Amino acid sequence: MIYFLLLNTLDEGMAARVVSLSAGIITVMFAFWQALRAWKDTSPLSFIRASFSTLMFFLLVTMTWYHMWYGVWVVGFAILLGGREMFLGLFFSITTIAQQLVGRPLFEWIPPFPPKPLQHLLLAAAAVGPAWVVSIWVMVMNKVSRKSEINHEVTKNAKGE
Repeated sequence: MIYFLLLNTLDEGMAARVVSLSAGIITVMFAFWQALRAWKDTSPLSFIRASFSTLMFFLLVTMTWYHMWYGVWVVGFAILLGGREMFLGLFFSITTIAQQLVGRPLFEWIPPFPPKPLQHLLLAAAAVGPAWVVSIWVMVMNKVSRKSEINHEVTKNAKGE
């Protein structure tokens, strides 16, 4: 969608380069942040968690061209992590594959067709919109779980256990 907004001020080639370069820089910054988190974390799953997070970020935020089979990439990491991340990975994979069965026919086969920018926005929303909702839920629940663990540990230490 940003590409279509840039077409108002830039030619197609320049708009594509700006979007691609920006997405690449943002992805590298996120991957670096996840690598630092994994390095500081002592859990055996820290590298897998960082890889899963980076891949999900790439697929949900900075992907410039999307195909339905990309959703399968996260399944291996998700299964290794288990819990909410497994749910998110499997949900993402299933919904992105289902988008081909629902989104494409709805927005590309049945006239009248929406204008191209709107058509791309609707297809993107159908592909990753549900996964965005679940991603936000997973982030919130993980944060709540961490706070609960910290509060439990503080209470336990205060009681001298």
